[in-house]
Amino acid sequence: MKIAKGIAASPGVAIGRAVIWKKQRPTVYARALAGADVEAELVRLRSARSKALVQLGVLGERTKREVGAKEAEIFEAHANIVEDPSFLSEVENAILSEKINAELAVHKIVEKLISSFGEQRFTARLVADLLDVRDRLIAILSGQDYHALQELKEDAVLVSFDLGPFDVASLDKKRVLALVTERGGATSHMAILARALGIPASVGVGGVTSYVNPDDLLIVDGTEGTVILNPDPATIERFEYVRKKSFIAPQELSELKDLSAETVDRRRVQLLANIGVPEEAPLALQFGADGIGLFRTEFSYIGKTGAPSVEELSKAYRTVASQMAGRRVNVRTLDVGGDKPLPYIPTPKEENPFLGWRGLRVSLERPELFKMQLEAVLRGSAFGNLGIMFPMISTLDELRQAKSTVGEVKRELRESGVPFKEDIEIGMMVETPAAAILADLLAKETDFFSIGTNDLTQYVLAADRTNEKVSYLFDGLDPTVLRLIKNVIESGHREGRSVAMCGELAGDPVATPILLGLGLDEFSISPSGIPLVKKIVRSLSYSEARKTATEALTKSTAKEVREVGKGVLKLL
Repeated sequence: MKIAKGIAASPGVAIGRAVIWKKQRPTVYARALAGADVEAELVRLRSARSKALVQLGVLGERTKREVGAKEAEIFEAHANIVEDPSFLSEVENAILSEKINAELAVHKIVEKLISSFGEQRFTARLVADLLDVRDRLIAILSGQDYHALQELKEDAVLVSFDLGPFDVASLDKKRVLALVTERGGATSHMAILARALGIPASVGVGGVTSYVNPDDLLIVDGTEGTVILNPDPATIERFEYVRKKSFIAPQELSELKDLSAETVDRRRVQLLANIGVPEEAPLALQFGADGIGLFRTEFSYIGKTGAPSVEELSKAYRTVASQMAGRRVNVRTLDVGGDKPLPYIPTPKEENPFLGWRGLRVSLERPELFKMQLEAVLRGSAFGNLGIMFPMISTLDELRQAKSTVGEVKRELRESGVPFKEDIEIGMMVETPAAAILADLLAKETDFFSIGTNDLTQYVLAADRTNEKVSYLFDGLDPTVLRLIKNVIESGHREGRSVAMCGELAGDPVATPILLGLGLDEFSISPSGIPLVKKIVRSLSYSEARKTATEALTKSTAKEVREVGKGVLKLL
């Protein structure tokens, strides 16, 4: 059994055999033109442009009819690129000046446009659209097939390096159980269509096409972005249960969006979203999030040759703060190290990097980077309700040192006359056993807790969740972990602090009644997982949930605890 983590793109759980699809992009043949051939090549280009617009129009109408008007706008975006006079002009100029054929000219101009974007994150979707337009035009010009998907003979999980909106729109919806890709993001057009069609999808799963073989059994959890290869019987049983319980009809999704997460006896909890890039903030609102419980900030640092500037960071934080319009946004400071090294921060070779130099430990040893990020968050706080959250704290000294650095940056900004939110909340992740045990003291010196159950479970049970040999041990509902969660919640509440959970356990429907009964104030999960948790919360009474939590705490194994949660869901 192998567990891989990608990006949650479309909610739901699917279990099925893999079909590997290798997307064949049209081949580009170079052909030099004689002077007399240039005009004919321009005519060929314009003819291909017209055919592409007709194809996109047909696709748009079909998508509008079968999926929805909003989703059909994807193909309008492609048509806008094809129709763009400046795009046509650049391709024509390449044909004229370089005396090259139209296929090569289209290819070169699209590559030029993409390279001009540099590292601007917001262009990810535009890049995908440009590649799709490029392939369509080249296929028309050269008479090649436009990467049509093969017809599936039975239900399957489709695994591919990449999928475009045309690919998804062409799927046999009755046969495709789920989608898994190496490339893509939660806001890509492929993800939008998958959500609209109700197909679970996990994207950005690194190297998945290299280790998944045809007919391998896969579990795809599109709510969490997890893919499990060749699962054992116990794992299959667990996810089959979740799959059956997770279905929410599109109409019910729409109805739930603007309702509060409130129990039948009026206990209100907050349902927050975990996001990794600013573009995911609108997605959080689309699913009815009360705010952002975890804004991972690594996206600004990873994949670059140098650290981002204060202005670049501040712009990202300001964007999310403005989009959330007063709703809380917890910005987690840089959490690298372990499995996320940075080339411009020399990292020592470590025997066990997950127990080494990572999270806040890196920030405290690199104060220049830490202060730049804190300045960016504080600057962004002038535009919305931002909070600061520190990762991987083990001692009270670490928390105090981090807070002291925030104080230094505040003083510098005041002296410079830069506006920021003076009473910005400062919280911390509880993801080490030390922090969970020391929660009573830490709660006195922080504004809020957010329990990171992924790492907490890993450290408490000494079980790497990605290691198939010990993955059977990894369960956030293990009694040991559950007792620590209880301690953190009670310690926080004694000091009047709100306690959230931002690990995968927060989105596990079986855990919802138990966590609610333990008094958890906030569930911070993938945007697409919010409706299901909201539905469960609104179906429960807090008084009964407390009894459920009490019963769960008497159990001696994770399996027994899960049976308690399942017993409640069966009654809903």
